[in-house]
Amino acid sequence: MLTLSSQFCTKLISSFKDLRTIYLLEEFCPGGTVLGMLQRQQGPPTLKPTCAGNVLGCVILGLRCCHDHNILVRALAPENLFIDANGLIKLGVFEYSKRIMPGEFTMTVCGSQEFMPPEQMYGHGQTLASDFWSVGCLMYELLTGVTPFSDPLGSILNVHGNILQGINDRILSSISIDDNAGQLAKEVVEGLLQNNAEDRLGAKDFNDLQQHLWFGRVNVDMNELESGRFSSGEPDWKHLFSSTTLLLFYDTARVVMYLHMQSFSFPQN
Repeated sequence: MLTLSSQFCTKLISSFKDLRTIYLLEEFCPGGTVLGMLQRQQGPPTLKPTCAGNVLGCVILGLRCCHDHNILVRALAPENLFIDANGLIKLGVFEYSKRIMPGEFTMTVCGSQEFMPPEQMYGHGQTLASDFWSVGCLMYELLTGVTPFSDPLGSILNVHGNILQGINDRILSSISIDDNAGQLAKEVVEGLLQNNAEDRLGAKDFNDLQQHLWFGRVNVDMNELESGRFSSGEPDWKHLFSSTTLLLFYDTARVVMYLHMQSFSFPQN
């Protein structure tokens, strides 16, 4: 984490350990998590296209920094994405991350069940391209309110089965295509959720994802965003928190604090 200088990744403040656990103390992000943002929406837990584009754009820029340092993230679910005082989305959970050099792969099974790529389940090994699958799952959830391979009964076995079956027209039909932006969104999701990791959008050239036409169509300027500015002014979610109160909206948090601590178990009352 010390090698990551991107404003789209949380900064490591300190680290320490005891006999059982390694603790990572990271910068405080007063806006809580993207999951909390979704849960506070009025109506379905979805985001408008421009809002979703800004969230996804931040994630992609943070992911690019990680991949430039050969870091496989494996933690791109909404509960692992934090909102700083300026409204920027930051990658913030690196306990599953691993440095992988070109030509290498890792066999570890970890991460959010509904975001796991098929190569992880098959035991074929993961490369940096495995992260693009998670980006596809995230984008789908931001636009539809559910993950693409979720099971109505909550069965993890069924989720795994759905992942192994892969993307299909039934899943893609949940993405609204009432305009050209919707059709482009469907194209991005389908490109990211390819069973063959090397065929995923961004796997051969990161710019294929970062500069996709969908971002422009939903009024997201990736060059502006890379500079920390939102082309639409303040992000749509900025009103959900106040940076002056330092109130933490974490979904499972039970305390107000100035820093969030990864791998630390808070009391449940």
